[in-house]
Amino acid sequence: MPPPLAIVRLAIIPVTALFTVLVSGDGVGAAGSFNPENSSQYCAAGTGAIDDQQLSTSCAPDTTPGTHPDIVSSFNLPAGDYNFGGVVALSPSVPDDSAIPVGAILGKLGSQPTLGLLNNPCNNSQLRVPFTFMKGTTDINNTVEPQPFGTTNDLAIMAGDNPPYDGQPDVKPPPAATKYPSFLNAIFDPNWVDFGPDKIAGNADDTYNGPKSPIKPVFRAVGATSIPSASNLWVILQLVVFDKGTKDNGSNTTTYVIIGGAIAAAAVVLGGGATLLLRRGR
Repeated sequence: MPPPLAIVRLAIIPVTALFTVLVSGDGVGAAGSFNPENSSQYCAAGTGAIDDQQLSTSCAPDTTPGTHPDIVSSFNLPAGDYNFGGVVALSPSVPDDSAIPVGAILGKLGSQPTLGLLNNPCNNSQLRVPFTFMKGTTDINNTVEPQPFGTTNDLAIMAGDNPPYDGQPDVKPPPAATKYPSFLNAIFDPNWVDFGPDKIAGNADDTYNGPKSPIKPVFRAVGATSIPSASNLWVILQLVVFDKGTKDNGSNTTTYVIIGGAIAAAAVVLGGGATLLLRRGR
């Protein structure tokens, strides 16, 4: 059963044809309901807009055949409902990885999660956490590593923010886009077991129960944002796309592992198949 969350609101605007983009929160088990409200609309190219504070969307509706519309979507969970633990969707096509340069802006996401900050209860619903998604490299051999598990703000450098971590990226596009996060090679390797003595997933000292076999995606999008009220904690979302029929555990489904660290998430798309939410968090 998915964990409860007081409210999750997402407003999604891919400015080029994209897929489902998701974020997730954590909570404590309790009785509740799950009644999501969602909508999507095709819009004339360039007319999609999002208000990151009001979490509202707008556009000029357009379904003209042969065009390249913006897609504006929203996903809401009423107060008291459970949050989702996984989502299944369909993707009939996949963008051409070679046709879009790394770092190109692909879309935006606005969210209102309910979080517990600085060891407080999960009752802060005033946060607005926006993301701008950009094209990320799919070269699984050109990696960037997070700081070791347990390090404060362990994704900051990956998000382009150098010490003392002021919440503003010093490197643009961030390494999370120009390089491939090492922990994705761990998540998408059926033989990966744990992150080894250095507490960094996806590098040389990891433990495996067989040969290293990371699966290469056919497309990837990534968004990074910091939360000022949480000491500039960086959050990274990944959209990782694999071709239909991809297997990582001897079946037609993609499994996932929670590998620890600061908040990161990956939505996995199997082209022509399912979309699964992956979460990386404490």
